[in-house]
Amino acid sequence: MGEVEKTPALPELLSWIRSLSNFLINIACVMSNTSISRFYYMLAFVEGGALMAVELLSSKLIAPYYGASLYVWTAVLGTTLGGLGLGYYLGSLYSSKEMKRSPTRELFIVSGILVCSMPWLGPLILELFLGLELRLGITLSGIILITPILTSFGMISPLIINRLGKFNASSGKVAGMVYGISTIGGILFSLVFGLYLIPYVGVKLSYLITGGLLIGAGLSLLLGARITVSDD
Repeated sequence: MGEVEKTPALPELLSWIRSLSNFLINIACVMSNTSISRFYYMLAFVEGGALMAVELLSSKLIAPYYGASLYVWTAVLGTTLGGLGLGYYLGSLYSSKEMKRSPTRELFIVSGILVCSMPWLGPLILELFLGLELRLGITLSGIILITPILTSFGMISPLIINRLGKFNASSGKVAGMVYGISTIGGILFSLVFGLYLIPYVGVKLSYLITGGLLIGAGLSLLLGARITVSDD
C-alpha cells in the first residue's frame, strides 16, 4: 500500500485555520453587549472541539508505546472523563463565588500551552512508565498527560454558563445551549481531525493547531474584554 499523499490537502488546511482564526478575531473586535452571547457560544464550540481533538491525539501519542488496545482506550476515556468531572466541579466552585474577574481566558491560554507541549512532553512521560505493569503504566501516563488539560476544559463550561447567565433569565436554556454547541464542536473536530488532519499532517502539527486555536480563543477573549467594559 502506498503512503497517503499529504501535499494537496495542506493549502486547504492552512486556509481553514486562517479563516477560523480571523473569524475569532473579528468576533472579538466587534463584540458589544448584544453580541457577547454569540462570542461565548463560539468559545464553547472551540472548547468542545479541542476536547475531542486532544482525546484522539492522546490515543495516537500513546499507541507507539502501548499499542491501540482496549487498555489504551480505557485509560484515555477514563482519564478524559475524570479530568472533565474534576473540571466541572472546580468550575462550579469558581462560578458560585463573587469574583472580580473570571479565569476563563487564562484557562484557554494555559490549556493551549499544555496541548502545544504534548509532542515533546508526552514521549518523556510515556517512557518514564514503560517499565511498569502494562495497565498501571497506561493509566498513570494517561492521568499525567490528559487529566490536567481536560480539567481545564471542564472548568471552562461552568464559567461560560455563569457568564451567559447574567444576560439570560433561563439558566437551563443557557446550560443546554453551551453543552449543545460544545458537543457540535466535538463532533466536527472529531471528523476533521480523525479523517483529515491527523492522517495528512501528523500528530505533532495537529497538536500545535489545536493548542494554537485554544491560545487564540484566550487572546480573543482578552481583546474582547478590552473592547467591552470587562470580561466579567
